[in-house]
Amino acid sequence: MGGMIAQALAIDHPGRTLSLASVMSTTGDPGLPAASAEAAAAAVRARAARTRAESIEATVDAARVYAGSRFPFDAESVRRRAAEALDRADRPEGRLRHVAAVRTASNRTAALGRVRVPTVVVHGTEDPLLPIECGRATAAAIPGARFVPVPGLGHELPDGVQQWLVELVVANATGGGRDPDCKWGTTPFSV
Repeated sequence: MGGMIAQALAIDHPGRTLSLASVMSTTGDPGLPAASAEAAAAAVRARAARTRAESIEATVDAARVYAGSRFPFDAESVRRRAAEALDRADRPEGRLRHVAAVRTASNRTAALGRVRVPTVVVHGTEDPLLPIECGRATAAAIPGARFVPVPGLGHELPDGVQQWLVELVVANATGGGRDPDCKWGTTPFSV
């Protein structure tokens, strides 16, 4: 949902937006492919968890479904982050509001055409929650946006991608255009 929020800010507050990074997001176009049945079911199970233990394990199960084939799945890391998130703020009603916000978000395709800041759109080629067509559509909607597909990445941010992604976002935000490990349109994770 962070990409959707970033897009809305860039659309609604162009004078306060210097750059945009849309990562594993979508335009909201209802004609784009939907989540796989397995990914949608995993999301429902994660939201339906009643106890702390159920919530942690449902999060691990969902993360396993969302993961692509390129990077090793680290169940213990996901379990630890899920426990930390619950300890920080366990708000089941917030999970429901999150889903409602995503489901009722408007189609931003036309409005994204007004975005005039340096934009990078990053998307995994194996994202089962928001298929890669969603990332392609986002990049196509924003004039001059750079689309960076990551081969084998799902709807996840494994340890092997995090530092590279930070550097890519910083390069986009600071006008560097390219970082030392990435030529636009390719990644150091090419297969």
